[in-house]
Amino acid sequence: MPSYPLPSAIAIPAVSAGGGTHAASPPGGFSGLLQQASRDCRDLISLRLDASSAHSYATAQRDLWFPPVFATGGWANSCRR
Repeated sequence: MPSYPLPSAIAIPAVSAGGGTHAASPPGGFSGLLQQASRDCRDLISLRLDASSAHSYATAQRDLWFPPVFATGGWANSCRR
């Protein structure tokens, strides 16, 4: 099996398994690194904020179709016996 120089160039220790030498997975696991990258990526944060603001704007535009309702204190007192 050929030796690949990339793991040693980026300081990932090689692990021998099953007769071949493979790069070890980074500490914390791939799924943890993927979650951290998606949480901290500025482009994804910007997209999430854009989607959130678009949703808020659409909700506000929909609410403009509803008539305003004003309540005064006189109605509640008139229902008592």
